[in-house]
Amino acid sequence: MNALHFVRPSAALLLLLPLACGGDLPTRQNEQPEPPEPPAYDSVGSVTVTPASPAVNVAQLVQLRATLYGRSGANVNRPISWTSSDTSKATVSDGMVFPLASSAVTVRATSEGVVGSTVLTITLPAVASGTLPLATPVADLAYDTRRNILYLSQPDSQRVAVVRLSTLTYDAPIALTSRPAGLDVTAEDTLLVALPDSGAVALVGLANQSTALVRIKNTSVYSIAVDAVMATANRRAVISVRPNQLTGLGTRLGVINLDQRTDAENDPDLSGFPLVALARSADHQRVLAMLLGACCPARGAVYSSRSGVFSAFSNTVSSYGASGSADRFGSRMLINGTLFSGSLAVLADRSPSGYQGGPSVIAADGRTGYFAVDNTVVPVNLDTGASGSSIALTSPPTRLFVLPTGAALIALTATDLTVVPLP
Repeated sequence: MNALHFVRPSAALLLLLPLACGGDLPTRQNEQPEPPEPPAYDSVGSVTVTPASPAVNVAQLVQLRATLYGRSGANVNRPISWTSSDTSKATVSDGMVFPLASSAVTVRATSEGVVGSTVLTITLPAVASGTLPLATPVADLAYDTRRNILYLSQPDSQRVAVVRLSTLTYDAPIALTSRPAGLDVTAEDTLLVALPDSGAVALVGLANQSTALVRIKNTSVYSIAVDAVMATANRRAVISVRPNQLTGLGTRLGVINLDQRTDAENDPDLSGFPLVALARSADHQRVLAMLLGACCPARGAVYSSRSGVFSAFSNTVSSYGASGSADRFGSRMLINGTLFSGSLAVLADRSPSGYQGGPSVIAADGRTGYFAVDNTVVPVNLDTGASGSSIALTSPPTRLFVLPTGAALIALTATDLTVVPLP
């Protein structure tokens, strides 16, 4: 009987068996790599706030920026909260600081419990009292918080006069190629000038006197004029646009994008109301638009830089040519003799004895109103309605203006400008 013999398969045969059965040999190309380890979370290690230790004036908006570094040393992006060491001296929101009073204030940026800070030194600029003669009539005025300077629009001379308030003297004027109308100063140090005859807004760089023009879109069959301009905190400006023929057809409010230098946003069509007056809060957050030809009652709306839109127009006072103003945060507004909330709800009639309408203005803190009565200005406590001692002028004022610092009242007449320091 023959013995059974087992033969060990060769290595070649073993390699061929899977192929014969239709199998696949594992190869390096088919091998799946191990998933990478997730990166370690780079928590915030430090916060740097710039500019460092800035010196600013009261009411001079300052944009602070916080740079976050992870524990690895790399830049990271995390939520940031901002706080002020004394909100009665300076407020802060998203890094934008509004100085309220002379002081040293620490502003902190916090992220994941890590704090960075800077100290602001805030100064109230000195203002001289007295009267300055006007060479030509003034269409509008604007205050430069950075330089303590007042700009006066003088259409008859195609220039903007420059008044240094610390000495109440004229500096060299700003020459233009077209007559100016409305004025305002942005937080980014640019003077905005409405140019009615050019259908444009001039952007004058105050640091270097450079000038650029923003041509406004013409939605009218006529040539257009830009009468008023107000800078807002979202790097835009509200303008009033009308046809030069003053028919009222095609009158509108517009919003300029100051970064793109375009009139890219059409807003309410106000056909039939050819003149629009604008006023804003000192922090540039809210703009009051008044329809001067809409009566009675006159109608108004508020533009918010936070939302980027106008409120619906609502009834305000029963008067043509209403005079409007806002306090530093836009929480109170004064239209002629009536006090309104920031949403244009009526709060109280604060007209003093003898006031027949005309120029009025609310103080920066929203507590006092100033009213033109004949050749005087009457201060009124807006909480109680009590009148104070009147301020005598040489002639009836055509415009009243309170500096956003709260330091002085400016009264314009046909022939002069009077500065009255306020307590």
